[in-house]
Amino acid sequence: MFSDRSTFDDALVDYQSARDEHVMPMYEMTFDFAQLDQPPPPEMQQVLGAVARSQDAMDDFVSVQAGTLPIPEFFSPDNVGRIMAGT
Repeated sequence: MFSDRSTFDDALVDYQSARDEHVMPMYEMTFDFAQLDQPPPPEMQQVLGAVARSQDAMDDFVSVQAGTLPIPEFFSPDNVGRIMAGT
């Protein structure tokens, strides 16, 4: 990203845009979990309950929290279906 000949300010704007796009799903998930005045929606409660019953799903959820597994990948319909099925 910094290898082209853009100005420093332009490079920082580009970097911030790319960074924000990359981390926005984590920010939104963290913000949603931080809403302590209300429980998660029932669908999320069901998914988290199923995660708690599977070591593989728990490991993947920790990877989501660490930022090493993309949130959209973890919450994809196929993966959530696998978690809910306990496979």
